[in-house]
Amino acid sequence: MIGVPVLLLTTIIKASRFCPQPESLCVEGFPNNDSLCFTLYSSESGWAAIGFGSNRMVGSDMYIGWKNSTGGLTLSSRKGTGHTTPALNRIQNGWLLNSPTTAPVWTQLTFSFCRQIKVKNEADLNSNTNYIVAISSDPPKGNIDVIDAELRKHNAGSYSFVYDFVNDKGGDDTSQKPIIQPPKSFPIESIIAVHGVFMLVAWLVTPLIGIFIARYLKNLLGPKWFTLHMHMMGFMTILLSLVSAIVIYLFNDDPYLEGTHAKIGVVVVLLGVCQGALGYLSDHLFDENRVSVPWWDQLHWWLGRGVVLLATYNIYLGIQILHETEHSAYKLLNTSFWLIVVCGVVSFSLGQYYFGQINHTASNGYDLVEETQSVSDEQ
Repeated sequence: MIGVPVLLLTTIIKASRFCPQPESLCVEGFPNNDSLCFTLYSSESGWAAIGFGSNRMVGSDMYIGWKNSTGGLTLSSRKGTGHTTPALNRIQNGWLLNSPTTAPVWTQLTFSFCRQIKVKNEADLNSNTNYIVAISSDPPKGNIDVIDAELRKHNAGSYSFVYDFVNDKGGDDTSQKPIIQPPKSFPIESIIAVHGVFMLVAWLVTPLIGIFIARYLKNLLGPKWFTLHMHMMGFMTILLSLVSAIVIYLFNDDPYLEGTHAKIGVVVVLLGVCQGALGYLSDHLFDENRVSVPWWDQLHWWLGRGVVLLATYNIYLGIQILHETEHSAYKLLNTSFWLIVVCGVVSFSLGQYYFGQINHTASNGYDLVEETQSVSDEQ
């Protein structure tokens, strides 16, 4: 697939201009018969994009432009997907125009294009249309002459707004603003990396240690096993999760709970609360003379396993989001993740082989749940 050809309008029409970020990003728009045409001015030379129909990346109909190898322009029509490269549309509904002959002095990239006001399977362009724009200092990866080139993250800003380009009015900023602006020396990408480290420890390292203690080390540790298990699964996981969530909430400029990773994270936390409540119930109802494992203990086991597996998958998704930012910490986090997973599998296999699952069931102390010898064999 190659770039879109450039057309020239024969009639000059006065455009409405809106600058969500003066001296960094401006958008012009004007009607042309049954179409609406746009010009983007960016202070960055990588790529620039405008999306229709949403004030978020997810679900927006995006038109992205960048300079190709000939010095010309490539226009790509895509569907916004959030934290991953927008998916290429099967039908390219936009067409390039000649770029304006004059532009603001700070402009590094500019391009003009049109799209019909009504397009099947895309948002209509009207007086109430939500727009989202983004710019990047980095060009697409690989072959920049094709419309499906892989985009790098919009590292120079993104903004959403409502504007009526037909009647030249509006301009309400609907962008998500961080509660605290990250310092330039420690940008949001680095904060995401810190978030990832905390969550890796909170929901993978700590649970593996806590579950291993509860499953295999009751005999070796005696009553201390419960204290260690509670501190690992309760104090460490809760503390790290709380700090990590607060950091993202305060500094992140993306809409909260956008995307699969954030939604799964909420589910993991809620299930974790239920798991803690079950742990408290199991301890409160414990009877040292019991001869079998009650249902609430077994539910605590299986819910814990499920939560850890779901959290592990979500950590993997989060690491891929970090990969999209091209942060230098990605390789370290990704390698650490897989090493911990492998070590966890090996450790639990060895624990099962040497100890077997140990559970408090008899009045004389501890009993092997997975006993391999029968009573008659012992006699």
